[in-house]
Amino acid sequence: MARLKQDVLFWLRDSEQQVKIALTIHITRRGNITIQQWILDQTASRTSVKPIQAMHITRNRSADSSQHQISGTIHIQLEDCFLRVKIENESDFILSHDDMTEIAEAVWDYLLE
Repeated sequence: MARLKQDVLFWLRDSEQQVKIALTIHITRRGNITIQQWILDQTASRTSVKPIQAMHITRNRSADSSQHQISGTIHIQLEDCFLRVKIENESDFILSHDDMTEIAEAVWDYLLE
C-alpha cells in the first residue's frame, strides 16, 4: 500500500495542477475490494496525500448467498476531472453500490479464471 500512496503523491504533486484527484483500487487475496479517492494535502512544511472517500466491498463466500457487504460511496466532482465548470446537463460522477457490485463481479470472474 505504501507504493500505491507514493504513486498517488507523484501524480498529484508533479502534475502541475493537471491532476486534482486520484482513485486507487486495492484488492486482497480474499477478493475484498477498496476504492479510495485521494487529494493533495499541502501544509507549509510538507506535501502528502490523504484519502477523502472510500468504498469497500467484502466478498461473501457462502454458497447460499450472493449478497456482499458494501459500504461507502465515491462522489467525484466533474470540475476535478475535467478542470472546468459544469455546463448544461453535466453532473458529477457517483460510484453507486450497483456500480461497485459490477466492478467486484468482474474482478472476481477474473480471479477465478
